[in-house]
Amino acid sequence: MGQRTTDGMKQLLHRIAGALERLAPPPPPAGGLEDAEAFVWRSESGELVPVAKVNRIAFGLLKGIDRQADILYENSRRFAQGLPANNALLWGARGMGKSSLVKAVHAKVNADRPEAGADALIFFNRFYQPDIDVEELEVQRTLVLSTSSALLLRLRWLAILSGQLDCSFAVTGGVHGEIDAVKAIMTGADAVQMVSALLKHGPDYLRIVRRELAQWLIDHDYDSLAQAKGSMNLSRSPDPGAYERANYMDILKSWKAEL
Repeated sequence: MGQRTTDGMKQLLHRIAGALERLAPPPPPAGGLEDAEAFVWRSESGELVPVAKVNRIAFGLLKGIDRQADILYENSRRFAQGLPANNALLWGARGMGKSSLVKAVHAKVNADRPEAGADALIFFNRFYQPDIDVEELEVQRTLVLSTSSALLLRLRWLAILSGQLDCSFAVTGGVHGEIDAVKAIMTGADAVQMVSALLKHGPDYLRIVRRELAQWLIDHDYDSLAQAKGSMNLSRSPDPGAYERANYMDILKSWKAEL
């Protein structure tokens, strides 16, 4: 291929790239939890879209489910206040009012505490999970401590949301050492919680992790944790596609069994 042909191809490619840049939509503006009462996750664009108006009925108009409504409301109210609360599972046939109940409770909780608002998220609380003894037919009360592998789910959602929501983020579950803490901070965490590691090693282990974290920052030329915060989230990562769900198929295709 001659030099003139090569130069012509380069010019054509530059024109095509410029046209694509002009056609590309602008990046979504960073929003906050105060923008709306509810949000819809758009996986194709990787953003939370505020719902301008939630289609719902008033809590007082729900009939025939007083006990269930009161239980769900009280549990949701406690959760909104940062008090101990449980997961909630609503089950029933389509059209039985599950969504109507959830939306009505959500509105009532907001209405009963108008001065309050959410300005922080925790990824993700590990709830107590009993096991079943199939021989003795008993429910077993077990406590399974986390490992560093539990952190991976938190890292993915931190990376996706930390660049889009104007609020603070904390990680709980899977932080066992200074490297785990660094990973969480790089994906956008403002704070990390450590429980399982302290149960294993005792409270003094926290002093060790703090010292090793400070040393890691020095060894890698970071002036502070703030400099590392968010450096590997979706908007700043050198490979943002790695956080997308479609990447799961590529990982499966590349997997090779160990012989």
